[in-house]
Amino acid sequence: MDSIKFEDELQVAEHQFRILTELKNSAVTSSVLENQHLLFQKQTSIDAEFVLDEDQVWDQRAQKVHKRFIDEIRSLFDIKERIATVTQPNYRYRFGRLLMAYNFIDEAKKEFEEAIKLKSDFTKAYRKLAACYLKEHNFPSAVSTLLKAKQISENFPDVWNDLGVAYTFNKEYEKARDCFLKAQKMKPDFPEANFNFGILLLVSSYQEESDQKLAIPVRLIRSLKDLRNATYFNDQFWKARVDYVLEKISDNDWKDIFPNLIDLQLKLITRDDPVLLKFDFFFLKFLFIRTDYEV
Repeated sequence: MDSIKFEDELQVAEHQFRILTELKNSAVTSSVLENQHLLFQKQTSIDAEFVLDEDQVWDQRAQKVHKRFIDEIRSLFDIKERIATVTQPNYRYRFGRLLMAYNFIDEAKKEFEEAIKLKSDFTKAYRKLAACYLKEHNFPSAVSTLLKAKQISENFPDVWNDLGVAYTFNKEYEKARDCFLKAQKMKPDFPEANFNFGILLLVSSYQEESDQKLAIPVRLIRSLKDLRNATYFNDQFWKARVDYVLEKISDNDWKDIFPNLIDLQLKLITRDDPVLLKFDFFFLKFLFIRTDYEV
């Protein structure tokens, strides 16, 4: 079966997107790009059934996925227009999570900021706003945002863990250490904090442009395996990322180990539950786009 591609330009609000869908070897990948920059990519599995050799059927299925993906992007911006006057902070927060998942970071930040305006002690909104800053590599803003969250929820170990990551990326290693120790004291069985503390031990002794060979902290390898097998990370793509890093560690491939560990840390701290995101999308579409139901 030949590769099948569909491509469309999509103008929504002030954005000009290129939507690309490609089918190769029975796998469909849809991407949204802006200014040649990949914002979001989604893979869709298609049941092959009994038509593996019928290209026309595969073409139709891939085209259906392509159109559905375009509708997703349009729906996001339809919701954005209609939610603008909503004063329910949780709706703004949930929509911000969706926008962030699609890497519409500027729009996501506005939703989290609005949720905080409507509910000043909205810790989860502060955490997601900080995650947006981390995605942008604006580490000082991530730190200051999480310090505000800490003032509200000082006994919340996840906030301490987030703050430790922000401090690590901001190269404030002593402060990061204190945060991870605090998080682990409050929640001893905390694989994310163990992983992030292991990263801290690594990066604080790592020197760029050096031939040094560093020992991977045992806690880092152990926590990676814990994260890979955690039931709440029921996501095959996540497990594949962790497996890839563990493979590089096993091969002692230092050129790939360090950057992939840092990338994994950033993905972990900005990750969201795909099942919850799917539900939020359905709920917000029903609430703000469907007009044939009383809500």
